[in-house]
Amino acid sequence: MPGQTKKLERVSDFGINLISYVTANNGMGHAAREIASVILKSGVPLSILDLDAGSRSKFDLSFAPYTVETAKELPYGVNLVMEGANALEDWMIKSLGGPANETRLNAAFLWWELPDLAPHRIEAARAFDVLVGGSEFIQATLANSVPGVPVLLARQPIRMPQHVLPNRTRFGLPADALLFYAGFEPYSDPIRKNPFGAIEAFQRAFPGQTDCRLVIKVNNPDAYSASGGLLTKLYEMVRNDSRILLLKESLPYEDLLSLYASCDVFISLHRSEGLGLVPLEAMRLGKAVVATGWSGNMTYMNHRNACLVTYEFQPTDDSSPLYGPSNLGIQSHWAEPDLDHAAAWLRKLATDSNFRAAIGARAAEDSAHYEALAQQGDFLDELKAIWAHRELYPQRDRNLALGRIRKARHQMNLNQLGPVRRVATELSESFQQQMNRHILWRFQLGPKKPPT
Repeated sequence: MPGQTKKLERVSDFGINLISYVTANNGMGHAAREIASVILKSGVPLSILDLDAGSRSKFDLSFAPYTVETAKELPYGVNLVMEGANALEDWMIKSLGGPANETRLNAAFLWWELPDLAPHRIEAARAFDVLVGGSEFIQATLANSVPGVPVLLARQPIRMPQHVLPNRTRFGLPADALLFYAGFEPYSDPIRKNPFGAIEAFQRAFPGQTDCRLVIKVNNPDAYSASGGLLTKLYEMVRNDSRILLLKESLPYEDLLSLYASCDVFISLHRSEGLGLVPLEAMRLGKAVVATGWSGNMTYMNHRNACLVTYEFQPTDDSSPLYGPSNLGIQSHWAEPDLDHAAAWLRKLATDSNFRAAIGARAAEDSAHYEALAQQGDFLDELKAIWAHRELYPQRDRNLALGRIRKARHQMNLNQLGPVRRVATELSESFQQQMNRHILWRFQLGPKKPPT
């Protein structure tokens, strides 16, 4: 209840224990490193617990001096867990209930790509003291889904080297072609990233035209299991069009930016983005971007600085292994971009070099302004204010939260059964509960009167 106080002893002065995949070669790792830099720049004490990302771990060791080996070594008063919302309940069950966390402010910096959360994840989110979203889209999703928990906005910073140079020769790219770019990470679900839409829009825009090429960069190309075989479909589409150039080399960040600088136009016909790191990086480099006009990218995009593609909403389905209703336990929705509209933008950018330059210049200007705001790290000031008065905030009953998570998960599993199996399961469970009560009564472990 509001006004209920916590009896907590301060662990230390204010500081951030950043718990995430800080060394990983993926979008989460890159985002975590940028947030770590902002924390240090703001003068806030920092300690890091690097989570295991398997073969993608230990890619960037820049923050090794701030890293501890175990959670027991984390010294500061605020735990900031940067995770995907799909890992919320597992994190809650395995880690958040530990006694050390009861004396800290526990904040979850969440990434998510849909406009709603499943009930079991809502219950897990309610176990945290604070939630943080890395885009206005995620902030709105959390605020609309999770009652009773403060939700902050942390603009995700993207530090860029001052001089990023193009080098088409380095990447085997033609010197005289107009290069369009689309990239994706198989672990992030190709259905959501929708490189297939980028290919189709390109082919609609330039049928048989050889002076335009499409570059597709696949990060972590060995992730066949994560992509559900969709990479095979992509490779077949690429083989059927010699104008499409596929790059699978794992690149250091500065080389990746050099690849971006070597291309002219970026395409992101995503169905949903938590933020959209690649389009933001492209805009920082002064590139024209054609993107679906919905979800996290609208934190930094508008109709002046990007070529926004119209869309219709459609339900998610189980062709997406990560975001389909069977995995989520809810029916959500996302955007289906209009590929004809996208193709029209691509033709406009190909034929009007003045427009392409103008919108690229506006993209660079606006994204630089966004970066300046992100580097201020205002969410840290808000965290400090909440931490300073945490005894005034409601107590999070994590044992109750665990029960609610299990109940919501159980209901989700029931809902996924057909109506006949669901009724049969519920009757079986009811019978088992009755039998348990009778057994307790028979051995005088239950109520004095026999249960009815």
